[in-house]
Amino acid sequence: MTLTKKNHYNPCFWTAIWNASYYDRFVRGEERNLKARDQVVAALNVKANKIFTRSVNDIHYDKNLGIAEITKDSAESFAERYHPDKYLEFLHNNSEDDYPVYIDFEDTLTELEKMPPYEVLLSTAKNRGIASLEEKAFLGYFILLQLHRSHAIMNSMLEWYANLGRTKFEHFIREFTNNNIPKLADPCYSSPEEICFI
Repeated sequence: MTLTKKNHYNPCFWTAIWNASYYDRFVRGEERNLKARDQVVAALNVKANKIFTRSVNDIHYDKNLGIAEITKDSAESFAERYHPDKYLEFLHNNSEDDYPVYIDFEDTLTELEKMPPYEVLLSTAKNRGIASLEEKAFLGYFILLQLHRSHAIMNSMLEWYANLGRTKFEHFIREFTNNNIPKLADPCYSSPEEICFI
């Protein structure tokens, strides 16, 4: 298994449409043969206070952000805190397992990007407008998801978890899985009333 080295906090398919010629092809439906990660865009480097031209693959990412180590102790501690009713069973079943193990959070981000908020974002960009209340709601939810994915928030949450004595994998599991992705992202919720008032 190859672990992801660059975890993009802005999805590459979104950043790619900042390239005007790519965006024109995207609107016409002609971008399919072009790789989003290869598109060149202008981006601000905050530390250098300069605008650079870079490929989408080389901007808006953190190195190894999504790789999380799970030690035997951290797995057992997690099970005891969040699944006390299954803790003894976990200890028994876990006794012979090899540690550490690693999770690559990139797969979770990729799955998030298949949800309606991201689909609606691209549809809105392609159609150059918002077509319904439902689309507005999904775009609002896209903003909330991106807030959680942003460089500053993600890193501050990881630091907060570390200060609590928790691990990186726990942050990923608690914040992005385990039913913490609100029902807004569930395609079963299709009426604007349900989306707006959940």
